[in-house]
Amino acid sequence: MLQRFVLLCIITALLAACLPVTSFLPTVKDDGPATVTCAVTQPTQAQPPDDPNADPFGFGDWYINADRTIWVGLPPVGSWRTGGEKVIWIRPAGTDLT
Repeated sequence: MLQRFVLLCIITALLAACLPVTSFLPTVKDDGPATVTCAVTQPTQAQPPDDPNADPFGFGDWYINADRTIWVGLPPVGSWRTGGEKVIWIRPAGTDLT
């Protein structure tokens, strides 16, 4: 039984060595630089609507969608660090995400 296992390992290694390295790499299509640019959304000074199930969020910098149904809070300046990224997302009471 051990001999079969060793033989199988050797055959697998030989077959793997016969394949070109590029067969293991994903193909990447390079279309060149992007031609479409997106406008940078500026934060708005505002206070989100009260939510009966949460403490008040308070007045501050928020990214808000056009119909004011989704609010994204900015972290305090200097608080970004690797592994510690936290952003608050608010969906006011009674609204649905679609």
